[in-house]
Amino acid sequence: MTVVQGFLLAPVAIAVHRFVLLGELTAAYRPDPSDRRFMTFFVFSAVFQLMMDVPATLMAVATKSGGAGAAFSHSSSSSR
Repeated sequence: MTVVQGFLLAPVAIAVHRFVLLGELTAAYRPDPSDRRFMTFFVFSAVFQLMMDVPATLMAVATKSGGAGAAFSHSSSSSR
């Protein structure tokens, strides 16, 4: 999920949570950056995405440059 997807899907997540937790139906919900609830969901999704992407990117860079990731994968395959 990208940051743009998180921005666009935050209203859906809010509507689902309101329905599941409160039993309320929402007729329409637009992305509204001035709404505190919207920004909470959006920031959470952006931070979660960064937490998932940063380690994967670092491992890809380390593997391409022959860093620790490449050394680890090479040593584990040769020990079999």
